[in-house]
Amino acid sequence: MALSARHDPQVRSFALPTVNSGPVAMLAGLALTVYALFQTFYVLKLPVVAIRRMAEATADPAIQDIAARAANQAARINAAGGVPANAWEAFGAIDLAVAGLTAAAVALVVLQSLGHVGAAVGRYAWLLATGAVALVAFRMLVPPVPAEAHDYVRLGSGAWMVLAGTCLVWLGAVVHAVRR
Repeated sequence: MALSARHDPQVRSFALPTVNSGPVAMLAGLALTVYALFQTFYVLKLPVVAIRRMAEATADPAIQDIAARAANQAARINAAGGVPANAWEAFGAIDLAVAGLTAAAVALVVLQSLGHVGAAVGRYAWLLATGAVALVAFRMLVPPVPAEAHDYVRLGSGAWMVLAGTCLVWLGAVVHAVRR
């Protein structure tokens, strides 16, 4: 008599179906990426000190009054958290490229898993995902504002979520390529 069903020869064993974790990770990464493109990617903090200096530098009382009001309004906006911008508002065409590359990488792997494209095509999905990760990293390092304004731009949570999503797609593509 066996101590457990695992050791009992009369109990038939069954195997759980295996799931290729690559496409699953890629689908989760795609969902996270698309969701995060609508979240706050950048937060602009307005240059209150520069506006106040501009007000002090002029002799015209009307301009001083306007600049003082602008500085006060900018201070209120900064106190409320700054001016948020999501990727769709800030990127231009790069957001479409990130979404397109990510979706294309997932589509290649899913189509290959379903047998609609050859193994050679599906194995190159990681290149598309690498392109998406590179574009996101580029936009995180180089915001789409003039160099003088870089001190006033901060990354929001959406930036990190997009990076995590594209990295998850890349990791899933690599796992899929290695297992095939």
